[in-house]
Amino acid sequence: MDFSLCDYIKKFREGDIYSIEFLIQKFQPLLIKYANKLSDFDDAKSELSLHFIITLQKIPLDDLKFKNDKYILSYINTSIKRYYIFLSTQQSYLHSKEILTLDDYQPGIAYDTCNVEFYDLIHTLKIKEQKVLILKFIYNYTNTEISRVFNVSRQNVQVCITRSLIKLKSKVVF
Repeated sequence: MDFSLCDYIKKFREGDIYSIEFLIQKFQPLLIKYANKLSDFDDAKSELSLHFIITLQKIPLDDLKFKNDKYILSYINTSIKRYYIFLSTQQSYLHSKEILTLDDYQPGIAYDTCNVEFYDLIHTLKIKEQKVLILKFIYNYTNTEISRVFNVSRQNVQVCITRSLIKLKSKVVF
């Protein structure tokens, strides 16, 4: 008896171990394809496999078009591809934050001295000024977004930023 992917996914959701083994074996080449593109193959493969299982649980089988295998294949392929893109951007971000000191280099440790210095520097400001500068320069909020957070006008936010930067400029010694 030949089952469709929809049947195997339904059996998986009911707790059938053999159906999940079949599904993982069927999509193993896709998982390996994207895991090979990432630098840490074993971790990437396990992350993609876990995301694959989560994707199987989220497929809307109630929708009539998901009774056909091609829609399920497309859904899973797109989901795995998007998760691969997420993992690769996360990995490239961590690589960009790693620093190299020749005496005691430890890979995998991300450290950003700019943020530490920034937090030390704004520690002397008022709480509201600190929060505004953190939202502006760490989280890249616009003045309009900051004004919505604090329920003040956009001009008030700009005045606060300018005043805070003048205070910080007077405290910084070159």
